[in-house]
Amino acid sequence: QFANNMNKRIAILNDGTVQKWINNTDNKKRMKIKREIGIIFSSASCVNGSFLETSNDQHFKTSPVELGVDMSAVYLFFEKVKQRPYIFEEVKTSVKKMLASLTDSPICAEALRVYLIVPELIRLLDEEYDISLLTDLLSNAILNLKKDKRKMFASLLTAFPTSFFKMFVNLYQRVSKQCFQKTMEKYSEKNIKQLKMILHILQSFYQVNLDAGLKIQEQNFYVPEVTLAFKDLRDRCLQLRNWDEFKNPMLLLLSLKDFPCIFDMEGKLEMFQLGNAIALQKMIPGMDNSLPVRRENILQDAFHFLRRRSPNNFQAPLQVYFSREQGIDQGGLSQEFFTLVTKELCTPEANIFKHYEDSQLIWFPEDGSRTGDEYHLAGEICGLALYNRCVADFHFPLALYKKLLNIRPTLEDMHELSPTEGRCLQGLLDEDYDDVIDGLMLDFTKLSTKDGSVAELIPDGEATPVTRHNRKQYVYAYVDYVFNTSVKKNFEDFAYGFKKGCSNVMWAM
Repeated sequence: QFANNMNKRIAILNDGTVQKWINNTDNKKRMKIKREIGIIFSSASCVNGSFLETSNDQHFKTSPVELGVDMSAVYLFFEKVKQRPYIFEEVKTSVKKMLASLTDSPICAEALRVYLIVPELIRLLDEEYDISLLTDLLSNAILNLKKDKRKMFASLLTAFPTSFFKMFVNLYQRVSKQCFQKTMEKYSEKNIKQLKMILHILQSFYQVNLDAGLKIQEQNFYVPEVTLAFKDLRDRCLQLRNWDEFKNPMLLLLSLKDFPCIFDMEGKLEMFQLGNAIALQKMIPGMDNSLPVRRENILQDAFHFLRRRSPNNFQAPLQVYFSREQGIDQGGLSQEFFTLVTKELCTPEANIFKHYEDSQLIWFPEDGSRTGDEYHLAGEICGLALYNRCVADFHFPLALYKKLLNIRPTLEDMHELSPTEGRCLQGLLDEDYDDVIDGLMLDFTKLSTKDGSVAELIPDGEATPVTRHNRKQYVYAYVDYVFNTSVKKNFEDFAYGFKKGCSNVMWAM
């Protein structure tokens, strides 16, 4: 309904108004229709008040997890008006004005509906200029949102029906491809800024997808043109042996490491190899990274080598020589070294890592169990193996790599590391009866494996019983203790060594 009454105070749409616009054949009424379109679509309030989900009064329930907007109605509206070019053009022009005027702090979740509606318009645009302009305006508006409002917007995206969320992602994927190709053709600050802004939004959608448990497949975020450009650039650089000639596109491609969602595994490997190639180009002439080792004393020789090596040496390819054996290391000897040294590091007899029998995995013992530099050196070995593209089978759980990427381990990681403990914690969360939970007689403590003492998971944990109301907090604290609190120093030593051993920052992709 095109309403302008005192109760609503804003102009909104209904089917009758839309049908009136579409059915109009009187050229004299076009100006009036254009004015009506301008009033509605140049105002975020009017757009937010339209397309409401009226079944079961859903629009009254809008929250960070409820849309309150009928996306099917949005889809049908734009499909209809596209059949009348003058209407579609006026809608497009008005939306441009509206996007440029959006505030960085909408007052409530309802005010964010416009960010979900506009992509349906962009999806139907034909002109690349219009697609680029409207997407830029929308992206600017999203990125300008204050942190709490952007988080609210992410929650709304999570509540999106999968089909619409996929449409949203595919729109930005398509625009990312266009922006990338334009930037590679004309390397300018303006084009680079536009490309990174679009990729920033796409990466944020990827994070929303992860947080929601993968609503859509990861390939919907890939931009394969980037991988193809990497291959072409690498081949030309290696052929001409002149990196300076391709400095600008090289810097651009390397800067895209901040948007890992656009790369498939092949693309990430290309990035990593390119990072290694650049490191080799920067290597000081004559830099040596030769490692002579004795098979019978391989762990001690490796530690001795690492303790006296500068991080700069690690930029050179590792060259392993086994004592009293002939051979030139073309990759095979390095791989054999890493296989043998990790086996030595991870044996129970070495007493360096804690072993979990039910998963056959290892983890760090509690801080204070050892006072040497073994964890730092183990990290260097792991990093060196990755840098030299060798396998180092440490039998770590996925939680290690999460932590290296600053991702907090969860109960799922406890299931992997210690299935027995994981099942017990999950059973506690699933238990329906208070008396069963009370009968377990649990408190916020965990038995320390270092000396048999009791470690409190929270302040005054020994005096805090676990109940149905605080069991989630208990499970969170338990998992946090195992993966973080109890091993803080040992892991930090390992992480520091890992980053020293692998100077190629592309590993984090």
